[in-house]
Amino acid sequence: MMHHPPSPPAPMKRSVSVRELNGSCIAWARNAAFAAAAALTLGLAAPAAAEGVDPSAISSGENHMCGCGPSCACGSGCGCPDSSVIGPPRLAGVEGFESENVVLLSRISLGDFGAQYTSGNDSWGYTSPSGREYALMGLNSATAFVEITNPRDPVIIATIPHPSSLWSDIKVYGHHAYVVNENFFGGGLQVIDMQGIDDGVVTLANTVTHGGSLRRAHNLVVDEDSGYLYLCGANWPTSGLVAYSLADPANPVYVGAYSSVYVHDAHVVTYTTGPHAGRQIAYCSVGSYGIDIVDVTDKSNMFRVSRTTYSDLAYSHQGWVDVERQLFYHGDELDGDSVNVTTTRVFDVSDLASPQYLGWFTSGVDAIDHNQYLHEGFLFQANYRSGLRIFDTRDDPVSPPQTGWFDTYPDGLGTFFNGAWSNYPYFPSGTVIVSDIEGGLFVLDPTFALNGGVPLAVSYPDGLPVAVAAEGASLRVRIEGVNGRSVVPGSGVLVVTGDGHTATIPLVPTGGDEYTANFPKLGCVSEVTFYVAADADNGLTVNDPLHAPTLEHAASVTPARAGGSHAGPRSGAAGPVGFVCAVPGDIDGDGVVDFADMSIVLNQFGLSGPSLPGDVNGDGAVDFADLNIILSNYGANAW
Repeated sequence: MMHHPPSPPAPMKRSVSVRELNGSCIAWARNAAFAAAAALTLGLAAPAAAEGVDPSAISSGENHMCGCGPSCACGSGCGCPDSSVIGPPRLAGVEGFESENVVLLSRISLGDFGAQYTSGNDSWGYTSPSGREYALMGLNSATAFVEITNPRDPVIIATIPHPSSLWSDIKVYGHHAYVVNENFFGGGLQVIDMQGIDDGVVTLANTVTHGGSLRRAHNLVVDEDSGYLYLCGANWPTSGLVAYSLADPANPVYVGAYSSVYVHDAHVVTYTTGPHAGRQIAYCSVGSYGIDIVDVTDKSNMFRVSRTTYSDLAYSHQGWVDVERQLFYHGDELDGDSVNVTTTRVFDVSDLASPQYLGWFTSGVDAIDHNQYLHEGFLFQANYRSGLRIFDTRDDPVSPPQTGWFDTYPDGLGTFFNGAWSNYPYFPSGTVIVSDIEGGLFVLDPTFALNGGVPLAVSYPDGLPVAVAAEGASLRVRIEGVNGRSVVPGSGVLVVTGDGHTATIPLVPTGGDEYTANFPKLGCVSEVTFYVAADADNGLTVNDPLHAPTLEHAASVTPARAGGSHAGPRSGAAGPVGFVCAVPGDIDGDGVVDFADMSIVLNQFGLSGPSLPGDVNGDGAVDFADLNIILSNYGANAW
């Protein structure tokens, strides 16, 4: 559902639950009162009020946390997320998540990180000089560092604690990560050294607090081209932009501040061409005041170039400018009160002094927008309850088509603060991560969304089996080319796993788009998982189910004879690779109980001691009990 009319849809009021509203207001009032009291108790001076910002909000640090600018008050329906609004941590597992053209590679739940973590927040990424890739995941009281070089097998490398808060933000410059959080007493600006991360070493190198004055910030931004870091929504010295030089990355040096207005988030870039070449420009989302473009080149004289408002402005939250510095994609976190679908607005910013509204587009679903990033013409959005959304801006940047999505929050849509917080699409491998408030870290593959969709459709004319016979079973498969693609002849396989063994069986064409494959002989395996894979003519491999092998089809195994006790061929034996099920009495492991096994027992008959091959029942002696096992299973073989 893509549009670009003169203004967004007709207003539709969202439904706010009494629990959400009351919990939000109480949380805001409680936090504000606590903060004010703490400030008085500790003798902390409140900074001067910035333009259009309630001084009490600055002193409490809750203006931006409520997300409603100066209108934040009980009864406003702002929906400030707190522990009474966000959901409990989602249990571990990879099932139940809907998607289109995006593949789930792995997931780390909050519980996997540790029982002490109750919510997730921001995320960012780091690629070491060796090419190994790491996800940086914000948790309520720590930052986690996770290797995802093998995205199907993520490994938690380290966690660096910070004071507990629902909010934290992470950015990277060189081999240092920078972290801020919203705890009132806070942790300042953390500087974390990742130079030794390939060896499992991550250390807290520095904490910048300016003698305890800097305690918290809502966000931070790094302009990698210029080497400057900016705090947004900090408690000191201003809630605007606070600039630091990263000339010495381990020791950020304060160099200036922009204090005209509270800044919620920003994207700071250095212009290298055109009339603004050499200028450092911040695209600032400033809550209920809209979008400010600020020239931050001279840190002693940062100034606003322009301010832009728009229809249904509620809370200007975050945005991203394209690499050509022509278009700015922007999200309003609270316009869900006025429009009933996630709405992204597009502005022409070629003239910094006079940005022009061009239009808007939506995902077509009801969810709050949060954080979005552009990469190689694709816009990656983390939109709370609707998860990751991907749009292709290359041909129609004002009304781009949605090419893929992955819903990290399977409990339903709606304008509530649950689900996907942020994403990071800049890994060289193409892997994308999503951080989810309740769900933890999702590791995703967006390849199909970036390449015209899934190129093959796999179906099963006879349906999927729920049970297969141990002596083998046949599976009919249909594979059709879609989205202008076709299957590569001879590329189709059936991959079957059971009891730790995996067999790959070629699909045999039977005419048209149909194939057959025979399950291997399965021995005593009680259950198998399986998937079908084939290559398309554009070089992409399609698995069915799409998320395989993270998620596979499953079927029980019907034993070949009573009790299911029979031998199966071993890996490497003649014929199809199958699954080993040791039969009592098959001492020599050749897959059959025969005279050779009986000879071993007879030759050792009467002996006792450890590790005797003829001691079939393991009681320490070779006797009639062992011989009886041989005779009972004599002749049992593969099938």
